[in-house]
Amino acid sequence: GLSASHAVQRLTLLANLLGSVTGDGRSGEVEHNYGNILNYDIGAKYRVYPYVVAPANAQLFLAMSINGELRQRETNEGVEDKNSGGHTAYLSPGIQLVLGQNWVVEAAYSQAVYHNLYGAQTGERFKTNAGVTYLF
Repeated sequence: GLSASHAVQRLTLLANLLGSVTGDGRSGEVEHNYGNILNYDIGAKYRVYPYVVAPANAQLFLAMSINGELRQRETNEGVEDKNSGGHTAYLSPGIQLVLGQNWVVEAAYSQAVYHNLYGAQTGERFKTNAGVTYLF
């Protein structure tokens, strides 16, 4: 994967790419391959509080990104599954709270804004995620 960020005063621009190269696997006697995956994320976060950064104090950020996933088709016994793979993109607002120098709490809501799934598949309308990080 690749990741880049650039901060200018209260605004940080972010970009991430993460690729997964899959191999052949087995489910019982059936050979299966999930297909390669590329995840991407382009966004920005803005420090709402405080106006001037102070490492010992709490910081509050609002974030917005466009992110998604491109998947190649899966294969079973070397035969391509026509109902697999595709592209989904999301618009994702989020919030991040940095507490002192060690704790980060964050949450995001991702609304699907584009589906191009191959064949007959169900696609998610939205997803949410949250996390707590401790920095050593």
